[in-house]
Amino acid sequence: MSLVRIQSPRFPLKNIQKTTDNYSNMRIRAGKATPSFDISFYKKGVGDDPELLKTSLSNVEKSWNHYLVEIEKALKSNDAKSLHYWAHTLKGSLAFIKAEDGVNLAKALCDEAKRGEIEKTEKPLRELKEYLNIIRTKLEKFKSKIKT
Repeated sequence: MSLVRIQSPRFPLKNIQKTTDNYSNMRIRAGKATPSFDISFYKKGVGDDPELLKTSLSNVEKSWNHYLVEIEKALKSNDAKSLHYWAHTLKGSLAFIKAEDGVNLAKALCDEAKRGEIEKTEKPLRELKEYLNIIRTKLEKFKSKIKT
């Protein structure tokens, strides 16, 4: 496994490290990244209502739990099609808040599912869960600053 440092020109992420394994699949190591999000795009859909913004962000976070449960079910039943569907759904949810590291981790799950290589999903799933925990903490701090 080799490490490559990258700097994203489009998003203000610092010290992102991607790792490549023997399958030449890019992975972001959640512990080494600085997870960030940008809700400006998301706010366009929600509008200027601070209560609606808080509630909808809470619902997004709850949906992540549901998606992870479904991903786990798909893994246990060795269902690549279902795994791809739920990982892709999670990827889209993360894209709405421009959580690019999370999008890339969910994409890694999608790619493995598409190839039918479910046995290779343990590491990206673990990293995705770590990432979501970090993002949830950051979102909670952000929501606590929204004045209603």
